[in-house]
Amino acid sequence: PPLARRRGWQGRVNVGLHVAADGDLTRIRLVQSSGYALLDRAAVRNVTELRGIPRAAQWLEGNGMDLVLPVRYQLAD
Repeated sequence: PPLARRRGWQGRVNVGLHVAADGDLTRIRLVQSSGYALLDRAAVRNVTELRGIPRAAQWLEGNGMDLVLPVRYQLAD
């Protein structure tokens, strides 16, 4: 996020989610904060905006899967 960049904020946000058998993403939630609410909200929002995993049915074999996705915000040197 631009404000985080201007303030020099970096960090890792762990976002939990469930991949349904059809590839839809549900139960998206913050699992571990970066320490910055702005980064946390941006990470959850970005994962929420994903349209799912279209080919998940091929490897999920009819079962859903819970995942924790690390989202890293790191400024370039």
